[in-house]
Amino acid sequence: ILDSLIIFSMLARLSRDFYPALHQAAAYGELVLLLSPTNADASIRARVCNLVGNMSRYSDYFYEALELHGLVAAVIRCAEDEDANTRKFACFALGNAAFHSAALYESLRAAITPLIACLKEPLEKTRSNAAGALGNLVRNSDLLATTLTELGAVEALMQA
Repeated sequence: ILDSLIIFSMLARLSRDFYPALHQAAAYGELVLLLSPTNADASIRARVCNLVGNMSRYSDYFYEALELHGLVAAVIRCAEDEDANTRKFACFALGNAAFHSAALYESLRAAITPLIACLKEPLEKTRSNAAGALGNLVRNSDLLATTLTELGAVEALMQA
């Protein structure tokens, strides 16, 4: 499983030209199952989050499918995972899920509190990914600006 996730992630990272083939593989349901703490070890959860982040690296091509199959909600849960690498890659995936358009903003509202918590992580890369993700939540729309303010994201960013 781990090798397959690495290969899919590399293809998604290399070029958006591989997006149609990855989409046709239609492994969305399996990816959601792999993100369950009861069905996967931490290294697999981290790799799935990394794959989801790479699937959103160049465009919003996968946004609808990620939402439809429950991957957005599953990755949000991973931002609170017990494993540090899973949290790091979940923040990366959430940032990319917000980068290209506001299509997922309403669903990503639930990610704000976990992302704020990740600003206090010991790993610098996790803090950086979380900060970037929070910034991306206002990149394309002001839909979440009030929620970000009410939940203390601005203050947390300044203290990070």
